Amino acid sequence: MTEQWLLFSDSGVDVEALITPKLSYFAGRSPETLFNDHPDMQEDLLPPIGKHDLDPSACGIVRSYQISLLTPPFSNQVKISDPLLSGQVFLVLAKDREEVDIVKARIRETTPTNLYFWLPLAGIRAEAVELDGKEFRLSGLLCRYLALELLLKEKTASEDLRRQLMAKWEKCRQQLLSVLQILFGREGLDSGKSQIFKAGSADPIPCHSWHDFKGILAADIQNTYPQEIPVRAMNLNKLNAEKYTGSDKVLKVVERILDFAENPAYQTDLLGEPKESSERSALIDGVLGANQLFIERADGLDIKKIDETEGALKDVLTLIHKTLVHKREKPYLVSELRDKLIAPPYGLPSCTLAMFAAVAVRNDTKRLRFGSTKEEDFAKNLTDAFVQDSKITLRLFEFTTKQFAMLFGLGKYFNLEKTSMQTQEEYAGQCVQTLRQFVLKQSESIKQSALLQDKTKNLVKFLSLPGKNQQDVAEFLLELLALDREIASEIGIKSQSLLKNLLDDFAKVDNAKQYEIKQTLQTVVPKDEGGKQQLLERLNHPSALPQAKAIAKLLEQHTHVDDIAITHVTQAILNKPFEECSDLEIGRCQGKLESLVNHHQQPLTYNTIQDPAVILAADELINALQCWLKSKSLAPETIKSALTVVLSEYGG
Repeated sequence: MTEQWLLFSDSGVDVEALITPKLSYFAGRSPETLFNDHPDMQEDLLPPIGKHDLDPSACGIVRSYQISLLTPPFSNQVKISDPLLSGQVFLVLAKDREEVDIVKARIRETTPTNLYFWLPLAGIRAEAVELDGKEFRLSGLLCRYLALELLLKEKTASEDLRRQLMAKWEKCRQQLLSVLQILFGREGLDSGKSQIFKAGSADPIPCHSWHDFKGILAADIQNTYPQEIPVRAMNLNKLNAEKYTGSDKVLKVVERILDFAENPAYQTDLLGEPKESSERSALIDGVLGANQLFIERADGLDIKKIDETEGALKDVLTLIHKTLVHKREKPYLVSELRDKLIAPPYGLPSCTLAMFAAVAVRNDTKRLRFGSTKEEDFAKNLTDAFVQDSKITLRLFEFTTKQFAMLFGLGKYFNLEKTSMQTQEEYAGQCVQTLRQFVLKQSESIKQSALLQDKTKNLVKFLSLPGKNQQDVAEFLLELLALDREIASEIGIKSQSLLKNLLDDFAKVDNAKQYEIKQTLQTVVPKDEGGKQQLLERLNHPSALPQAKAIAKLLEQHTHVDDIAITHVTQAILNKPFEECSDLEIGRCQGKLESLVNHHQQPLTYNTIQDPAVILAADELINALQCWLKSKSLAPETIKSALTVVLSEYGG
């Protein structure tokens, strides 16, 4: 119980004296501020404030409008507050006739749109009521309403006092509703005390009730969207709903549209969805089915091409295609297309845009590149690009004349012929793809070889980087070959010798490695038949190592050393195919081969150490040390391995 209540007895309370101090809490604030600061009061007295849905349009799309308060002064640049709204109604809180005249001038100057201004012609101060011998206008009534609410929330001395407060609050509330009916209700419209004006017009809208006005509003909004297209899926047809924009449900539909031609499982009028009653089936049927986008061809069902569509649908798909598949100097912010398509004359719900975009560009995905995203999946980027405030950009796959010249030079190196059906962009893309495959198929031992030129190493490194598109490859080659400052015609001429030197380097390294082993074979294998037969006998000796017997088998199978495949030699010595051998392993193979043959060329009686493994390790150690002394590039691990065997024999 507050001290204030203690001053009054149950029967002799001066309620007005209790109200007056509370009024100071709210005095001086505008009606708009009072309503905004007290949403419960706004909901009680002005329930129309807020967003409202209209009935579905002829194409099934649900659009909405908003009713808001507006206190003068305001400029002639006032706009609909939310791009997802189709109309806005302002209840204008002009104070008097002078301010009303200024408001009318602003309305006439405002750009004609679906903006509506509900205007009490004499201003909100013109309407007054009497309560307990005092005159109250809208602002005073609102303050009294709130002051009484404060008192009702406090602990009272008796139920009698509370009943008095409730009675005064209810009377104030009814008076407020009466005033608001004159200012912003049927009574005001019917009596001519208030009128509704549309932006850009000086003439009031002829209506006498909210019902009349809503019908006019709905017709105006519908006329704003002459190029709407059908959207009949209940979860996708609300223009102001964002729940499904960028959702996994929409993403799955986009993926299936983009993969339709390559995946037979998707080639049905529900994109392969097995249950007709599923939500996804409803989404597909409500967008693609409702727009009759499927067509039966001789070889099965297909999605229509843009030129096979008609009317507003064709206009929408053409706009999407021309916007996204368009050459620009800078990447295009896809949300700009979103803004255009949710606005008049289209008014499409944002959650459907990725689906329509997938239909429009599904044959151009290889020519488009997304930016401002780390995601690499095309369908995911396309879906996310239409989310509100998305920063994802898109750029057409295009080349400069220099880049074309560089990649066409690449095509000549690989003997690629441009077909009559290919565009220049497609042929350039084929050239880049061929280069990627050429480098990819090189063995890791070749790509990591120290024998490669620096430029070739840089090429390998660049092509291993993620996210590099075809223009990036072309630009890199121009810089790598120092052709970036040449004119296009010179690039075409000079690139041939430079590309040959660059790309032949892989074969040179590969051949050099094979040559080293072949040279070792030719050096250690006797050229005369007698010497060769004697070597074979020793290599096949029962005590010989498995590697020795494997080499003997190769020599027996081939008349000439040159006929032996090098990969068979590395397999015999190292148990590893040639293409997987590093530079170090090639050196080890040479050393082991030389040691193996040299050991078995010596008479067995000359060996003081009987274990062939130890003899071979010692010989290999000598060869490894000789190689190391020559180049210092071979074989710490080969030397270590051989030393381990030798030392273990002698317990060293």
